[in-house]
Amino acid sequence: MHSALIAVALLHSQDPTAVKLTDLERFPPRECVQENRNAAVDHLNWLGSRARFSDTEAELESRYRRQQWRFDAWDLLSDACNAEFYARVRLDRLRRLRYAIGEEAYAAGDMPDPVPWWTFEVRP
Repeated sequence: MHSALIAVALLHSQDPTAVKLTDLERFPPRECVQENRNAAVDHLNWLGSRARFSDTEAELESRYRRQQWRFDAWDLLSDACNAEFYARVRLDRLRRLRYAIGEEAYAAGDMPDPVPWWTFEVRP
């Protein structure tokens, strides 16, 4: 039984598609991750407070769902960056992040904008 576990661990360590904690090097530093996570959750809360205002229910639900995806991505990266978490938890968050943002974005370290800045009106 012990040799079977070693064999599985060895195969996993040689899997080029496996996530590694060193993958974090391609993403922004932890401080930036925390700021963007906070911005994403603030915007999510703001959208929740708008439920009684001008948007139709379908529009608001769509915006909320897209913002929830942004927050989830930053939250997963935040957990992965947390050195106080067990390595297996951090690796799980990286796997979930790769699935959430896609292989290409993950490989490039491209995170979604924490807030859809382009939807805000610029005032002089």
